[in-house]
Amino acid sequence: MFNDLRYALRQLLKNPGFTVVAVLTLALGIGANTAIFSVVNGVLLRPLPIPEPDRVVHVWESWRGEGTAPVAWPKFIEWKQQSQSFEAIAACNWGQSFVLASGDKPELIAGRAVSCDFFSVLKVQPLKGRSFLPEEEKAGAPAVAMITHRLWQSRFNSDPEILGRTIQLSSKGHTIVGVLPPGFEMANKAQVFVPKTEEGELLTEREDHSYQVVARLKPGKTVEQAEAEMNTIAARLENQFPKTDKNWKVKLVPLREQLAGDLRFTLLILLGAVAFVLLIACANLANLLLARASTRRREMAIRAALGAGRWRVIRQLMTESVVLAMLGGALGTLLAHLLVELLRIARPDLEAVHPWNVSMATSIGIDYGVLGSTALLAVLAGILFGIAPAVSASRTQLSEALKEGERGSSQGVRHNRLRSLLVMGEMALALMLLAGAGLMVRTVWRITQIMPGFDTVNVLTFGLEPPQAKYADRNQRTRFFNELCQRLRNIPGVEAAGGILYLPMIGGNSSLSTKVHGRPPLPEGQNSPNYRLVTPEYFRAMGIPLLQGRDFTEGDTTNSTLVVIVNEAFAKQVFANENPLGQRLGIGDGWWRDGDHLPREIIGVVKSVRQMDLAQPPMPEIYVPHSQSLWDYGLNLVVRTRVMPASLIPTVRSVVWGLDKDQAIGEVSTMEQIVTQSVASQRFNAGLFGGFAALAMILAAIGIYGVLAYSVNQRTREIGLRMALGAERSDVLRLILRQGMTLAVAGMALGLAGALALTRVLRSLLFGVSATDPFTFVGITLLLTAVAFLACYWPARRAARVDPMEALRYE
Repeated sequence: MFNDLRYALRQLLKNPGFTVVAVLTLALGIGANTAIFSVVNGVLLRPLPIPEPDRVVHVWESWRGEGTAPVAWPKFIEWKQQSQSFEAIAACNWGQSFVLASGDKPELIAGRAVSCDFFSVLKVQPLKGRSFLPEEEKAGAPAVAMITHRLWQSRFNSDPEILGRTIQLSSKGHTIVGVLPPGFEMANKAQVFVPKTEEGELLTEREDHSYQVVARLKPGKTVEQAEAEMNTIAARLENQFPKTDKNWKVKLVPLREQLAGDLRFTLLILLGAVAFVLLIACANLANLLLARASTRRREMAIRAALGAGRWRVIRQLMTESVVLAMLGGALGTLLAHLLVELLRIARPDLEAVHPWNVSMATSIGIDYGVLGSTALLAVLAGILFGIAPAVSASRTQLSEALKEGERGSSQGVRHNRLRSLLVMGEMALALMLLAGAGLMVRTVWRITQIMPGFDTVNVLTFGLEPPQAKYADRNQRTRFFNELCQRLRNIPGVEAAGGILYLPMIGGNSSLSTKVHGRPPLPEGQNSPNYRLVTPEYFRAMGIPLLQGRDFTEGDTTNSTLVVIVNEAFAKQVFANENPLGQRLGIGDGWWRDGDHLPREIIGVVKSVRQMDLAQPPMPEIYVPHSQSLWDYGLNLVVRTRVMPASLIPTVRSVVWGLDKDQAIGEVSTMEQIVTQSVASQRFNAGLFGGFAALAMILAAIGIYGVLAYSVNQRTREIGLRMALGAERSDVLRLILRQGMTLAVAGMALGLAGALALTRVLRSLLFGVSATDPFTFVGITLLLTAVAFLACYWPARRAARVDPMEALRYE
C-alpha cells in the first residue's frame, strides 16, 4: 500500500498541470459546498442555544390573519392574564438606546426594556445575580438593570463585585442585579436590559403596536392549539374593544422559523447553486481521469505483461484518485474557512437574529461534523471517479495497446462519447446558474435606478437620545433639538439641519389610526397611514420637495394649533382631486378629548418618499412636528452640507457636546451609505450567486477545452493526413471548432430548458424583472457561447498548426 502511495505521488508530481487542475477543480466544488452547508447548518439546522427551543414561539398580532405585526401593550397584559397554553409569556420593546456615562465622553449603547418573565421564557440563567422581579415593573420601583457578559468584560473589567453597583444610564442611576451568560446576544446588539415599568402615556394605547411578545408553550401543547386559544381571546377582545381591536388576529411563529426569516429561502437557493458547482466540478474531474486513463493504456498494458494482476492495476489507479481527492478535500476545507469568513463579513445578520427576534445569536463556522463530511465526500469522489477509469485501464490488452497508436479503439470511442456527454451536462448546469445570476444582477440594477424621493448627496446623519432623567419634560427636549438644529445650521458649509424619528431605509416604522374630521371613517387600508415625527427644516435637509403649503416652524408647539403635513400618496388616496390644505385629521397619537382624537390641521403636502427600502413603493404618510408629540424618543439628525459631509464630523460633534457635554452621539453616516446598505442583501445574493455562476462557467470552459485538447492529441495523425491530402488550416480550424461548439450548443439548449423551469423558484428574490426575462436569457446565452468559443479556439488553433510531416512521422 505504501508503495502504491509513493508511486501515486511520483506520478502526480510528474504531471503538475493535470494535478493542479484536478485538485483545484475538486477543491472549488467541495470548498463552496462545505461553506454554504456550514452556514445552512448554523442558521437552519443546528440546535438553538437555549433549553427546549421547540417550545418557544413568537406571538404576533396579525391584521385579518395576514402577515405579522408588533403587539400593543394592553393586549399583552390581557393575553398574559387570560391565556392557558403558555408556561410563561413575556414582552420587550423593539430596542432603545441608553447613554452610558463612561469617562470624559458618554457612550450610546443599545438596550431593551423587557417584562419580568422575559428570561424565564428563554430559560436563560444569569451568570451572576438574578433576573428581574415582578415588583420591579411597578411605577416608581427602584431602577435596576442587567448587563451582558461582553459589557461586563469590556466596560467593567469583569469586576467580581459588579452586583449592586450603580451605573448611570441616560442620566438615571440603575443598580446592576445580574450579568447574563457568555454568548447571549439580541438582534439589536443590546448590552443592557431594564424592566418595562408600568408608566408612560402610551401604555394604555391599544393602537400603539410597538412590542414583541415571546412565550414558552406548556408541555404537551402544540403551536396550533395555542394559536387557536389566542385567537379565541382575540375575538373576545374584539367584541370588548371593537373600535381598536376589530380584524386583529393572533399568529404564532416557532422560534427556529422566526430566526431563519428571509434567510431560509436565500440559503437554500445558494445551497442548490453550489450543488450545481459541485456537479460540474465532479464532471470535470471525471473527464480528466478518463482522459488520463486513456493516455496510460500502454503503460498499464506493459505493467500487466510484466506480471501485475488486474486488481493490482486497479488498486494503483484508485490510490492515485483517492490521493487527488484528499488533496482537493484538504484545499477545499481551507477555501471553505475563507469563504465562511467572507460570508460573515458580507452578511453579519447570518450570525444575528432578525431585528424583531428574541434569542441567543447563532454561531456560524466550520465544525467537526462538516469537516468529517468534507473528508468523506473527498474520498467518495476519488473512489467514484477513479473506479471507472481504473477498471477500464485494467482490461487493456498488450497487443491491442501497442498496435493502437494514434488510431483509437472502440474503448476510446466510448470514452469520447462519455466525455462529450459530461461536457454537455456542464454547459447545461453553467447556463442555469448564469440565468439565475443574471436575473439577480438585473434586480440589483433595477433597484439602484429607483429614485428614493429625497436627495442622498452631501447628507450627514447621526442619532441622539437625550436622557429622560435630564430632559423629563417634553418642552425641554423640544428646546434641546431646536437649539441644536440652529447651531448646526450656523456651521460654515451647512445648508440645512433637521431631525426625524425613523430615517428612511433603516427599517423603523409606526402607523396610527387616522380619521378625517367631519367625514365618515376612512375605509380599511386607508385609516392607518405611516406616522413620522420630524423637526422644522427636515424636508429641506433631506431634499424632499414641499409641493403645497408650508413647513413646520418652531412656533408649532403644544400651545398652538395642532398641525400635520401629509405626503402626496396620502393626499391622492384620501382627498383625490380635493385640496388637502386646511382639512383636519384625527390621529391616534395620544392627543384625546372626550374619547376622540384631537384634530390636526393639514398645512402642507410633500413629495412621497420610499421609507422602508427602494423596492417598496411609497406609502401614505403623515408627518407631525416633534414639538407637538407625546412620544419621548430621541431623533436622527440630518445635516445637508455644501462640502464633503465627512469633513464636518468633528465640528458636528463639538457642537453637540458644546450644547450638552453628557450627550452621547450615535453612529455617524451619510445617506448615501444608508441607501447603499439598504440593498446590501440583494447585492450579496447577486454577488454570491454570480460568483458561483462564474465559477461554473470557468469549470465548464475548462471541461470543453480538456475534451477538445485530448481529441486533438488523439487525432494528430488524422489531422496530419487531412492536411497532407490538401486540407487547409482553416478547414482544420473549422473542424475542431464545429466539434466543440456542437457540444456547447447542445448543452446550452438543455440548459435553457432547465433554466426556464428553475428560475421561477427565484421569483420572490426578484424585483422589476420577470423570471423568464428574455434580455437576461439572450445575454447569458451569448456570454456562455463566447466563453465556449474561446475554450474551443485554442485547441482548434493548435490543431491547425500541426505539421503534416511531423504528425505522420510521430507514430
